[in-house]
Amino acid sequence: MSALRTLKRPRFVPPGGAWFYCIPGTDIRIESQQGVPDVEQQVVRYYRANKMPVPENLAALIEDFICSQMPAGVCYGSDTRASYEIVPNFFEVNHAMEERFRGKKIAYAEPLDAARRIKVCCGCPKDSLRLCTSCDGLRDTARRFVGGRSTRQDGMTGVCMVYRIPVSALVWIHALEPAEGMPSNCWVSHG
Repeated sequence: MSALRTLKRPRFVPPGGAWFYCIPGTDIRIESQQGVPDVEQQVVRYYRANKMPVPENLAALIEDFICSQMPAGVCYGSDTRASYEIVPNFFEVNHAMEERFRGKKIAYAEPLDAARRIKVCCGCPKDSLRLCTSCDGLRDTARRFVGGRSTRQDGMTGVCMVYRIPVSALVWIHALEPAEGMPSNCWVSHG
């Protein structure tokens, strides 16, 4: 087994605003704004309530899990994830938007199509909310790239980890080429 990753700054709230852990084999997500020790206490209570053994290295497992969801550079340790499994950082998203939109003629989707697409994205595991698209201006920049277009769900989405672009802009592109790492239920494959 490879060494577990650790947060470089464990006392600082990770991107996304909370420390968190998903109980393996379940859909249970436990999070806290207090820190890893609070997450650990909640997980221990869950394990005991469900008569499950508590791993001896639970705090380390929690940190490693958080690191698995973070952008590169937030943690110590080796990262063997494919690019579409790593949350992009601010500069990668800006670069991806520049590459996709700057100086290109874009065919836009119809508003009803964009609204349908964003609903699919809201439940997608590749829609990362770990990069704040409203507080750093990414969502506004993305909106400018798509001619000011928006949907009612823009604020409920983040950045697509596959295309590295805010979902609020991605749903307006009329046609996209399928990409590696795209979930099977992605609207890109189904129109």
